[in-house]
Amino acid sequence: GAIYLGVSASLDSLIFRSNSAHQWGGALQVENGNTTITHSLFFDNTAGEDGQAISLGETAGLDLQFCTIGENGLSPGSIVLFEDSNLQLSNSIIWGNPGAEIVVLESLNPCIVDIDYCDIENGLDGIDDQSGELSLTWGEGNLNVDPQFDSDTTHALLSSLPCIDVGDPNYDGDTENWETDPDDRDPDGTRMDLGAYYYHHEPGYVGRGWHVSTDGSDASGTGSIDS
Repeated sequence: GAIYLGVSASLDSLIFRSNSAHQWGGALQVENGNTTITHSLFFDNTAGEDGQAISLGETAGLDLQFCTIGENGLSPGSIVLFEDSNLQLSNSIIWGNPGAEIVVLESLNPCIVDIDYCDIENGLDGIDDQSGELSLTWGEGNLNVDPQFDSDTTHALLSSLPCIDVGDPNYDGDTENWETDPDDRDPDGTRMDLGAYYYHHEPGYVGRGWHVSTDGSDASGTGSIDS
């Protein structure tokens, strides 16, 4: 795999692409500590055993925010959990991986998964709890709809796609939502999108409206529809 983490870390704006591991975690293996990863893409990673993109175990905690995980491996489980690990997913997209998107293996201690405002292929059916003891919180705002990326390599969003403007409306958890709180908006001022890359809305023209008439007067015309 590309990265092994045995301590807490905070990572942002990364691309994990075309990595491989003989056993677990084609892109990332996390054991112990609490790690946060934001605005990152996991694409075309493979593992010989479990966790085609991410392996999470040994009491580790992983918080994925605004991430896209797609087209990883040839077997189920783009993300695999075991041994009392804890996964939090928000404002992210997991799509296009074979079989179940998230696999929870049998282990001595139960795992915890919290998901809200995410697009997960097959929804709840995209989670394979082989342990039978998973503590799952399926929160608000989750989708099961093809994100229809701009391409299979960039995983960018297009203006008409369903993952735009559907992120957590109160991302920072205060008393205001995105309509009045700039902290809950994408850089273009709109409600947050899902996934690693937001779609930038170009501002429309907000100036004065002008009218052109073929029989108007160059001397006395004012730009109104009548002159």
